[in-house]
Amino acid sequence: MSMQIDLSGRAALVTGASRGIGLCIAKTFALAGARVAMVARKEDVLTQAAREVERSGGQALVVAASTSRDEEVARVRDTVADAWGHVDILVNNAATSPHFGPVLEADTKVFQATLNTNLLGYFRTAQAFAPGMIEAGGGRILNVSSIAGHRPAAGLGLYAISKAGVGMLTACLARELGPHNILVNAISPGLVRTDFSRALFDMDKGSDPEVNDLSHASYVKATPLGRAGEAQEVANLALFLASGMAAYANGADIPLDGGYLV
Repeated sequence: MSMQIDLSGRAALVTGASRGIGLCIAKTFALAGARVAMVARKEDVLTQAAREVERSGGQALVVAASTSRDEEVARVRDTVADAWGHVDILVNNAATSPHFGPVLEADTKVFQATLNTNLLGYFRTAQAFAPGMIEAGGGRILNVSSIAGHRPAAGLGLYAISKAGVGMLTACLARELGPHNILVNAISPGLVRTDFSRALFDMDKGSDPEVNDLSHASYVKATPLGRAGEAQEVANLALFLASGMAAYANGADIPLDGGYLV
């Protein structure tokens, strides 16, 4: 797919780009010809990830920062502006899920931290980079959400609430930015095999698969395709939405879950 879609001459920024879905999206965009600014908190891990992008022939810009802080997002914006000017494609992917258990048993600070990264982080980056897209005449904003934002899962209530917010943020931005030719869409993956979801796969080992309906065993049983997803499958859809082939897609929140939600 990356050989059929050409992103040459475009600059993309991907948050949470040091591993998993974010890294796969960065590599896929680079293979399609885009320059990719990669953002994550840990510089050493991020630098290693950028080398993977560069080995595939892409151009990567490393910016170690947390999207949970206003001043760090502003630094990312200024760094990218100095290097490349505006960004054509923004992929919001950085996420956290520090609490597993009932919603009402969560600490307020943990809830705030979850929203601060998973929802406000997306808001911060959109607020930082949309003006440059407007000035350039258009762009793409892609929010990586989750099916947890469509259907609550046992133990993942705080994460689900934050991702439900991402769906509405996507819709609001699509309505407000559409007249500026900025298309805003979301992808809601199901269970995808990454380090981030490892705990859900590990539940299968010596535990009741019904403890969590997004555990690997429960998910596979409930999914028509009978398997979990792969990061590359998310990256392929992201590439399509970032390209001119999706020029009429705006405000969509697309489940990528093998049919789990149905």
